[in-house]
Amino acid sequence: SSLSSSLSSSSSDQIQIIIKTVELPKIHKSKFQPHTHYYHTHPYPNGRPYETPVLVENVLSRPVCESICGTILGIKGNSIVDLQRKKKFYNEDGEIVTGTKIIPCDLMQAFGCMMESHKDDSFFCFCEGMLEDEQEDDDNDEGDASSLKKIRSILDQAKEELFGVQYHENGDDIDIHNEGGEDGDGDGDG
Repeated sequence: SSLSSSLSSSSSDQIQIIIKTVELPKIHKSKFQPHTHYYHTHPYPNGRPYETPVLVENVLSRPVCESICGTILGIKGNSIVDLQRKKKFYNEDGEIVTGTKIIPCDLMQAFGCMMESHKDDSFFCFCEGMLEDEQEDDDNDEGDASSLKKIRSILDQAKEELFGVQYHENGDDIDIHNEGGEDGDGDGDG
């Protein structure tokens, strides 16, 4: 695709960062503990453990994910997002490093690139705020707004189930309540 080709060219408005990569641990939804600190060990000799984020798998079913994606693409497919390409290669010291580029494109193009991703050449889309309420958007009809609200509700419910917190909208504010004691461990000792 033309977008994939443009990712390899360099431009002054693109950011390039070289980082060493570490694969994040994956945890099934049923085994995830929100108050547990997950650690990973550097692959180097005498590597020390460090806390790391984890990828929680199977939070939503495949049909729910496909439905959400289809709805979002139908409503927001032409919205401009930032697409990140991470490509692994060997540096002059023989270490595997990752080169990163950020490219603005529409959401539909971003999904196409992400579907072509693989371990050594991957694409990620940054579309924060895409599901937020839109005050004055002529392209967004009442049915679209209702669909986006339903998606937000499904995702909020998944967060509540996964993290044991409840989100309550109160006007412009969102209150987050942790189940159990104030300290979140469930023993009520604050």
